Amino acid sequence: MSTTTPSGSSKHTRSEDEDQIHWFHRFGDLQLRFTDKIIFKVFSERLGAVNSVFKDMMDIGQQKSSTTGTKRKSPPDADVIDVECKSKILEIFLDMINVPKPSPLTSDFVCSLRLQEFCDKFDITGNIKDMVTDWSSLATKFKPSE
Repeated sequence: MSTTTPSGSSKHTRSEDEDQIHWFHRFGDLQLRFTDKIIFKVFSERLGAVNSVFKDMMDIGQQKSSTTGTKRKSPPDADVIDVECKSKILEIFLDMINVPKPSPLTSDFVCSLRLQEFCDKFDITGNIKDMVTDWSSLATKFKPSE
């Protein structure tokens, strides 16, 4: 496994089948792997704060571990959760919940649409959903002319 850098290069050569840890989102108690083999380590509390689907999953996981008397696995030993989505969408989403003042969405219309679909699929709530909706509206207004 290798770690990516902001420029997208890795610290050592990796095969196409090898997982890669995201250069910025590399700390947390959950690991999410996307279709492009990039693993994001995330904090379950932050996901649960903006997302009812993940909050319910964490509540069920905590109930199960409290009844069996086991502790939550540490990140190196934790199972990786596969997510059917490109990592770019999650990177934008995680920046919105982890960075105090995230930069405005600079992606194209298709990316903003996929982010909107991601928020709908996982029931993202509150300010994050509002920011995505605002950015999607801006992306439709400023499409480059053909």
